[in-house]
Amino acid sequence: MVLVSHSVDQDETGAWCARADLGQFGVAYGEGDTPNEALSDLRQGVALVFEDEGAAP
Repeated sequence: MVLVSHSVDQDETGAWCARADLGQFGVAYGEGDTPNEALSDLRQGVALVFEDEGAAP
């Protein structure tokens, strides 16, 4: 398990946006209609970044 600092905010249209800075691996984003949907999308994005970089999360 990897702990990743993240933020979740609601934008001006009402959509929820999640963001995680992954240091040398870049940034991952997630979005959804609820905070939980945005976090779930972010988790998938973080996994893809690590997979693309060949790093095990």
